[in-house]
Amino acid sequence: MNQLIKDIPLDSRPREKAIKYGLKNLTDSELLAIIIKTGYKNTSAIELSNLILSSAKTLYNLGDLSIEVLSKYKGISKVKATTILAAIELGRRANDSRIITKVKNAEEIFAKYQYKFKNCYQENLLVIFLNNQNQIIKDEILFKGSINQSLFHPREIIKKAIDYLAVKIILVHNHPSGNAEPSGMDDEFTLRMIKCGNLVGINVIDHIIIGNNYYSYYDHKTDWFKYN
Repeated sequence: MNQLIKDIPLDSRPREKAIKYGLKNLTDSELLAIIIKTGYKNTSAIELSNLILSSAKTLYNLGDLSIEVLSKYKGISKVKATTILAAIELGRRANDSRIITKVKNAEEIFAKYQYKFKNCYQENLLVIFLNNQNQIIKDEILFKGSINQSLFHPREIIKKAIDYLAVKIILVHNHPSGNAEPSGMDDEFTLRMIKCGNLVGINVIDHIIIGNNYYSYYDHKTDWFKYN
């Protein structure tokens, strides 16, 4: 017989556990169970959460489900589905709003910007404009479309950097396939940007490709940036 929330020891119930030990100590299923609140006959909110997460594969994928799809699960009304997706969207926006005053590494950039490319089915090029202390002045998506189809022209990027009084830039673009490994076109574009930037005193300090994980040109081809 399935175990209901009321049959779980008090200290082990999701809400009580969160209050006593903190939300960080809860499993994904327990966190989702708090949002769902109740299951249905003989099925607890935790078991329902396990079922949903198992079907979605990951929390990341859960946010891609529509209200209509999510509400097809027994025990999930459209109101509950909306609440779940609202919580995920709020988390994404909180991540997007994180203020990075000074860029430290590619991992930090990936953590901040990966959700900006979520559900992008074409390549987007985002440029991060920095001052001499590696502090972010502004970030902006300048081009949409794959590198071999869209003209990611250095002139327009450099002009923006000058307009924003930036002395350094980081290039960030996504691979919709999820594979972050660079292509030959990516290599050519990166080298071209580095060379053009050096000519006018705008240093390209990294080019980061975002997929299911990330690829940092600076981490893998440090010698390309030796003049920066």
